[in-house]
Amino acid sequence: SSAASDVYKRQGNYIQIINKEKVTVKIYSILGKELLEKSIYPENPQLDISSIDRGIYMIKISNNYKTITRKLIRK
Repeated sequence: SSAASDVYKRQGNYIQIINKEKVTVKIYSILGKELLEKSIYPENPQLDISSIDRGIYMIKISNNYKTITRKLIRK
């Protein structure tokens, strides 16, 4: 499976990214404004999203080979 896999789990104020190598995670508002960018490593795969308000966002997960964009709902 690729590092920029489709697989991430929401756990309260965190998102756990399932990755086997470093990936870059970006979160955008619906209007396209970048709100957060962070490199995520396999040994510490959690991204803290507590600074982001409730709402609907886009999450983009990318490595050197591909990028996957999905909808993220922050409840």
